[in-house]
Amino acid sequence: MKFSKLILIILFSVLSASVQARGLVFGDIVWQVLIPDNPGTSLQDKQVRSLKQIPDINGDNINDIIAATGNYWTICYSGIDGAIIWQYSTHFGSINTGSVEWEDAVDIADVNNDGTHDVVIGCGGGNEMVYALNGSNGSVLWSYGNSITTSDGDIESVKIKYDYNGDGINDVLVSASGATIGGRHASICLNALNGSVIFYKTQPQPFTDDIVATETGGAIGVNNNGAPYSITGFDTFGNTVWNYNSTGNTWSLKEMPDVNGDGGKDIIGLGGFTGSVFAITGNSGAQIWTRSLGSSNNGK
Repeated sequence: MKFSKLILIILFSVLSASVQARGLVFGDIVWQVLIPDNPGTSLQDKQVRSLKQIPDINGDNINDIIAATGNYWTICYSGIDGAIIWQYSTHFGSINTGSVEWEDAVDIADVNNDGTHDVVIGCGGGNEMVYALNGSNGSVLWSYGNSITTSDGDIESVKIKYDYNGDGINDVLVSASGATIGGRHASICLNALNGSVIFYKTQPQPFTDDIVATETGGAIGVNNNGAPYSITGFDTFGNTVWNYNSTGNTWSLKEMPDVNGDGGKDIIGLGGFTGSVFAITGNSGAQIWTRSLGSSNNGK
């Protein structure tokens, strides 16, 4: 055992010396950290559910990192060395407790218009709320949701890209899912400054998927806990203006530059189970192209 340790130490020393001699190259580990325990719970699921880049928070001119984990943390790490700048827990006891469950339930934007980017998260489990966190220190700027209910449905997606109420600040689109009976199953738009509701549109389907903001409003994936699967397009007031039938659960929707030459931005999506990738127009949901990658589950 001692001999094995000696070999490992010598090997590590040799590798370290080699890196120092040649300098860092792409692919080298610059730093790595362990997700910390959350002292509020014995459940230490340290999976990183969502990982986003945030413009420099601590003044070292290096962009920083936001990580949302299964043990209820949202953590801001220094991009240069992985030191924790701040952390926020969404474990509040037996009632209002839940973590970020979906990769796109985190977005980065300056929601309070102070020149520093902030972090907006949406939780699942027993929390099911939206929190706007001050990018500088992790304090709560505002929250949206009911802290005493536990069956409103996961926040599956948060997108901040366009201004819906004309105040010059991009607002927060939210996909709130539910269950066959109960839950919100709605597309919701929140004022980025204070979290007040700009529109709340219940979907006729019991489950919602990803949501995307577009220059004409947005689109949200919806399903019935199975087929039919569809994408509902809405205007800047949240009113339904088009529908697109998909072959699977809409795991991912992204706005992309114009690809069909009509002058408007388009949408690319990923349908689960069938592995379908499709491009549709952003203003009417008309199909531009579709491809199948074979059977799959989730993805981005």
